[in-house]
Amino acid sequence: MNKLTTNLLKVCLVLLLILIGHGSSTAQTRRVELIDGSIGFSFVPPSGLAAMSRESMASVYDQSAIPPKFAFSDKDKKVFVSISAYGQNANEDELVRMKKSMETHAEKTYQKLSWLERDWVTINGHKWFRLKFRVVGGTHDVVNDFYVTDWAGSYVLFNFNAESVKYDAFKSELEASARTIMLTLVAVPPIRTTIPKNRENSQPSLWSSKVNRATSQRSWRQNLAQGEASVASETLGWRLFENEARFSGRKVLSPAKAGF
Repeated sequence: MNKLTTNLLKVCLVLLLILIGHGSSTAQTRRVELIDGSIGFSFVPPSGLAAMSRESMASVYDQSAIPPKFAFSDKDKKVFVSISAYGQNANEDELVRMKKSMETHAEKTYQKLSWLERDWVTINGHKWFRLKFRVVGGTHDVVNDFYVTDWAGSYVLFNFNAESVKYDAFKSELEASARTIMLTLVAVPPIRTTIPKNRENSQPSLWSSKVNRATSQRSWRQNLAQGEASVASETLGWRLFENEARFSGRKVLSPAKAGF
């Protein structure tokens, strides 16, 4: 190998490294970081998808019992990425049971369901279960790709979905986007309350009673989300998923709705 050939190879190698570095840098600049309570979500959305406004999310997920915390879509509202966090006391053992329950629920809910993937994956060192399936209903044909894990005592769910006619065109980007997911813990400052001196020894107010009732209702809903409603959990406990899953609570069977 002469000197000219060696130099050309070196130049090609340098150019290749520059291109790789540029691609990595571009992906990082597109990375979004989101926070909900003590959970930080981070991922690189597929190109062509933009964050949905609160108003847009409300119109799309208006009937969902567990509406996503964040959602992204293409301009035609045919391809979606939704992010949810719910429940409490989630852990690795409960995650195994959650996977089985969601599989069972999907098979009972959708008559025309085809499993494409249902396994365990590791994303950036963290364990997730993946449920990917195709659902046909009405005039729609939708592919859902769910990734679910436990984090900070909650369940975290990412759903990458699209109408089947558009899924193939977005498949590689949706799957690449899923591989960029990262979760972090966010420090939440303690809430400090000051009780007026003249009310320190007073009886609980009507406002306090309402707060207690609201807290109990939240606990009840959270128990349902964990499937801890005793024997009824197989049907009642998963109604939270059912409501979201009934095509994600939307009025029409659209890709974002044709999941849990």
